[in-house]
Amino acid sequence: LGYWTRNFRWDRAFWDSRSYDGRVFQTMFDIKKVVKLYRETFLQQQVDAELSGLSNYSPILAQQITGIIRQDISQAVKLAASFYSAVIKMDANIRPFADSYDDFTGELRQVGIFSDKYFAQYFLMGDDAFPLNPNFGQVPVSFIPMRDDPVIGEKIDEILLDTFINSGDAYVGFDDIGRAYLTINSGQYFDFEGEQGAIDLLRVDCFTKSSFESKFNIDVDTHPNFVRDTFLATLEPDYTGATNPDPYFENQPNVAVVKIRDDFYVAGTDKNRYSAGLIEAIDLNGVLNTYLWYNRITNGKAEITCK
Repeated sequence: LGYWTRNFRWDRAFWDSRSYDGRVFQTMFDIKKVVKLYRETFLQQQVDAELSGLSNYSPILAQQITGIIRQDISQAVKLAASFYSAVIKMDANIRPFADSYDDFTGELRQVGIFSDKYFAQYFLMGDDAFPLNPNFGQVPVSFIPMRDDPVIGEKIDEILLDTFINSGDAYVGFDDIGRAYLTINSGQYFDFEGEQGAIDLLRVDCFTKSSFESKFNIDVDTHPNFVRDTFLATLEPDYTGATNPDPYFENQPNVAVVKIRDDFYVAGTDKNRYSAGLIEAIDLNGVLNTYLWYNRITNGKAEITCK
């Protein structure tokens, strides 16, 4: 009922829709609070510290009750992520994202849900913060750490991956807004030793033709996926025959590859699952922008420099 009364004029003589964006923001903001709640409240050590002074305190019973509460909050986190995803991917035929105006008078007849989509994207993919508990300060509030949760981690990862690859119907560039948010968000989990954590999921490498052939032991001109100047494949390179194997990819059994102009963009289907998904979806604009965002975060450069 709210959508049908809030988003349509219904021949009202005066209709002030200026507060729409603010109300949508507040709704999306409030939903995200369950992530902070999960990360900072009803932790076992907190419960033990608060209740240990009681004469009849039972650590085992407290642990059982706390576990039930934590289970409920974790499900709320999953529901929040699912709700954001549903709004982001809402079909324009069901609820249009663009505003609608009267053909004759030009008056606003219907408010589109682009604001809903944008703020859902912002809170799902971003790392906004708010002081739910002042003792923890402005700790980033991100769904990324939730990927490791034993109960809901798989679902959270599925939602982030799906939204990263395709954000549904919206204005041109909406997909890349979410990818930029997630890349910046992932940068906070950068590991300076060994693997790079969450940001590694978004890595895309660029190779010239000669470099690609030597590092992955592939003859582009004779490969069956080389058709009409477009190269798209999920490959299982034989690195033992490569003249100059790439140290990052040589332990990757499968890589996704797409040719854009004269260069080859590569992502490991295991290490770089999110960017590999873009390649497999043949989203060339997404591949290029993700390459640029990844390099901006990790190398401080927003330019294409192929190996």
